[in-house]
Amino acid sequence: MGNWEQPPKLRDDLVVSEQETDGQKFLILKDPITYRYFRMREPEYFLIRLFDGQTDCETIAQRFRDKFNLNISAEAVDKFADKIDELFFFEGGKAEYEISSGRYLSRTRKSLFSRMLFVKLSAFNPDKLLNFLMPLTRFLFRPWAIILMMLFIFAGFFTYSANFHHFKFDPTELYSVTSIIIIIASLAVIIILHEFAHALTCKFHGGQVREMGFLLLYFQLCFFTNLSDSWMFKRKSQRLAVIWAGIFFQMVLFAIAVFGWRVTVIGTGINHLFWLTANVGFLMLLFNFNPLIKLDGYYFLSEWVNIPNLRSKSFAFMRHSIKRMIGVESRIDAPPREKRVYSWYMILAGIYSMLLIAVIAYLVYRFLVDNLSGFGFILFLILLAVIFKGPIGQGFKFVASREVIRALAFKKRNTIIGGVIIIAVVIVFFIIPIPRQVGGDIIVRPLAEYTITLFSGQGMLELKLREGGLDRHFKTEHIQLSTGELSVLSLTPLVAEGDQITKGDTLAAIMSNQVSSALTSARAELERLRGEVALANSPPKPEEIASGQATVNAAGANVEQLRIEYTRNISLHERNIIPVSELEQSLSLLNIGQSELEEAEARLRLLKSPPKKEEVDILQSQIAAQEASISYLMAQEAAQVITSPINGIVTALYRDNLLFKISKMSQIEIAIPITDNYLEFVEIDAGVRLKVRTYPSRTFEGKVTKIASSADNAAEYEDDRARFSIYAVLDNHDTLLRDGMSGYAKISCGSSSLFGIIVERVKSFIRVEFWSWW
Repeated sequence: MGNWEQPPKLRDDLVVSEQETDGQKFLILKDPITYRYFRMREPEYFLIRLFDGQTDCETIAQRFRDKFNLNISAEAVDKFADKIDELFFFEGGKAEYEISSGRYLSRTRKSLFSRMLFVKLSAFNPDKLLNFLMPLTRFLFRPWAIILMMLFIFAGFFTYSANFHHFKFDPTELYSVTSIIIIIASLAVIIILHEFAHALTCKFHGGQVREMGFLLLYFQLCFFTNLSDSWMFKRKSQRLAVIWAGIFFQMVLFAIAVFGWRVTVIGTGINHLFWLTANVGFLMLLFNFNPLIKLDGYYFLSEWVNIPNLRSKSFAFMRHSIKRMIGVESRIDAPPREKRVYSWYMILAGIYSMLLIAVIAYLVYRFLVDNLSGFGFILFLILLAVIFKGPIGQGFKFVASREVIRALAFKKRNTIIGGVIIIAVVIVFFIIPIPRQVGGDIIVRPLAEYTITLFSGQGMLELKLREGGLDRHFKTEHIQLSTGELSVLSLTPLVAEGDQITKGDTLAAIMSNQVSSALTSARAELERLRGEVALANSPPKPEEIASGQATVNAAGANVEQLRIEYTRNISLHERNIIPVSELEQSLSLLNIGQSELEEAEARLRLLKSPPKKEEVDILQSQIAAQEASISYLMAQEAAQVITSPINGIVTALYRDNLLFKISKMSQIEIAIPITDNYLEFVEIDAGVRLKVRTYPSRTFEGKVTKIASSADNAAEYEDDRARFSIYAVLDNHDTLLRDGMSGYAKISCGSSSLFGIIVERVKSFIRVEFWSWW
């Protein structure tokens, strides 16, 4: 029997399950040792059962011809036996050795890229855990429970759509430690419960789950469940139920999160937790429904169309189709319906895979080139070669095969197509211009800004002006707020945050307590002198004259009375009636009375007489001197103000040591850090495109204004990655851009062909990296 010393015998421990779909009978073979599953049609299974260890190939071929009326030779049966032997389905030492040593696992090697897209990290047998959970969760599989969960899911989706404006978010809002922790925790809980829903459903329908664990799928951490045993279910509805269970329970969790958000108070921590979980759950649902990657959506589609291994078969169909297109004979054994499915899935999955690979390659390229320059580009090419070594080798092997070369060389149609492809490659590599761009991370700064800073403990103000653009200008001044005479200067603000400022507007006044005290005293003295002049120049009042006259009359009457009293005392003294002392006393009173009369008359004359010119002149000269002193002090006071040297807006007021900040935000300036590798491509007035993280959907445009060494302005724009800074100015009429926003800017540096860009990168590597090492 061919290469066999004796007829092979099929292993007795293989498990078989019969299934019927769309009137066609299939059989699933399960290897209980390797846990590998194989799908066969009825003729194939009939043929494999004939290997009983006693029947030779000729007899097997005859029995097959009698059963199915199909022509098959003994040689074909012998080749079929060789294929079955490679699966270790026959008894004997070879199968036992290969299975026990695990060597069968290395028979189908995958490319590095395929292995990078699917990396199994760890696994465990969950059988005991599932046996414990099954009695506790069995009620969830009852019809009434399923109906209630479906209604709950529908209500959750309705609530989410009705409040969708509340669930929309900017990705930059999630850049916080708390949000990242919540997202990771939500992902972990949702994924684990999702997989347990698969496992419990498989267990409920009588299947066995032998493995659960973690894997990296398309560079994302996933929790997986091995549900291969569900392929043994005879009913298609059971197999679909196992696949659908994870998504179904994930929708239940999504609805729980939505209603949790709805009933809690907006703004609280628990409300934010439910909000994030609902959004994470919704995005995961979209991801899981995607049939173009091997997740639930793919397996559901594969089972629904009744084509196991849909992806691998679709791409195998693509290879056969390419062979047929170039005239190489290639037999595709599939019904027309399956061919249509293969075609559509091949196109969609191919486009998706290429887009995914392109995005990942671009991110890796930007990271390596931006950080390692020319060496990064060389490293990127090496990485591409290592990752795509398998696909490139297979493609070269296919093109270099004898049958393909013969078809390409001797068929006119293929020659024409080959020529068109070569021309297209030449056009793509050497003719089509590709925009050359240089970029880097940036921080938004206003085109001009004026800051006033108080250095605490030093009593000193720093006035700093920065103006960008074509004529960059920097200026710094200092004002001491204390003197050696223990006087103190005070700063009085005259603007508020948000005020629009025009060049020349007063921002603040600096006042000295010495000047203020002298000015107050001078003004008081001036008022006193003006009062004296006014009094001197004013005419006498009738009431004052009448009062003075009354005083004179009273004094005259008093003198007359005292004179009579004195004359009477002289007569009495001559008669020795009174002593001399009493006479002298009356004389003294008379003299006092006469003095008072003279004073009253003098005052009356003063009231009635006009002011003296000399006295008024002295007062006027004192007033003029005092006014001059006040004017000098006022000039000193007016000179101690701070005015704005630019137009702008007050963007900060009293922030720590920063007292004022005036920013010109109608235009903004950015400094793009670059290495000298790209310096030769950058020109003044070159276009610049800016994207900031706050507005990821908006693009802002401007022009390059200056190229400078980063060391020239290291205090202002520090960037250790680059030796040069490209300054650019962008219009900001809608004032969306704010001081301090971060983003990424690209400079347009002309264009070159793809080949030219590759040559430039290699030259950059040789010129910079090689010589620096040397």
